[in-house]
Amino acid sequence: MPSQDPLAPSPRNRTRKSVLAAARVLVAERGAFDLTFDEIAERAEVSRRTIFNHFPTREDLVIALCEDVVVDVIEAMTLELQAAPTGAYTVPDYFAALTSSLTAIDLPAVIERIAKLIDPDDRPARRTALLTTAFSTVGTLIHDETRRRLPTLGELQVDLLASAFINGICVIAETWHSDPGADPDRSKWSAMLSTLMSSLERGYAHTA
Repeated sequence: MPSQDPLAPSPRNRTRKSVLAAARVLVAERGAFDLTFDEIAERAEVSRRTIFNHFPTREDLVIALCEDVVVDVIEAMTLELQAAPTGAYTVPDYFAALTSSLTAIDLPAVIERIAKLIDPDDRPARRTALLTTAFSTVGTLIHDETRRRLPTLGELQVDLLASAFINGICVIAETWHSDPGADPDRSKWSAMLSTLMSSLERGYAHTA
């Protein structure tokens, strides 16, 4: 009997991925998360109970879909940051590299994909909480890169920077999503991103 590939995804993970894939397709067809677990189950060819075993609530599924979208951001940012020179940075150099990696990614498009998953009737605070959860993995990347590039910063300073970055991204994402059609060339987004990065850099200008 052939041995099982230890790197192969487990049946549970395969089922989870198929549910998420089915939900993504339905959202793309509808243009919003206007679907039921029954519809997802039918598209994924699993039982409704199976979906609940993986995602007990609608919010659990939405968060998983949001995180799935952010994976692309993580991969793109990682490639951009890895392409930057290695070694310890000055604060201005580090923020320039970080800003460059963010500029190379079409974050507004990512935010629009996430916005389709969030109920438009949700309170702004709840939408922001979902965005923060979805972007938490980006915060981990920023934390690790900051610690690597600015080794003189203390752990608390690194934690505060990563947290401020994620909160800032969520704030400008909410602002962008409220009126994205008025800025097709992304100039409004670029200006808000520049303001965020400048504010963060000024706060750390004399710490390293």
